[in-house]
Amino acid sequence: MSLLCLFLSQGAVKFHQGKLDKAKELFLKAIELKPDDTCSYAYLLIPYFYSHYVLARIYLEEGKLEEAKIVRLWKEQ
Repeated sequence: MSLLCLFLSQGAVKFHQGKLDKAKELFLKAIELKPDDTCSYAYLLIPYFYSHYVLARIYLEEGKLEEAKIVRLWKEQ
């Protein structure tokens, strides 16, 4: 397995575990090795995911449980 594949696969694992800082670090290492669309896409998943997490949290804090559930379910698809 190449170092690039290792960084991408481990970054994906950390991303799905919710360890976004570690995932970001691993994806950045992959981009350093090969700055292409695949590595950049993996890295850009982090702010995309985080923005939906923040939106769900805002809905929960406002007492809008149904909207928060929709955001969470949409993210899981």
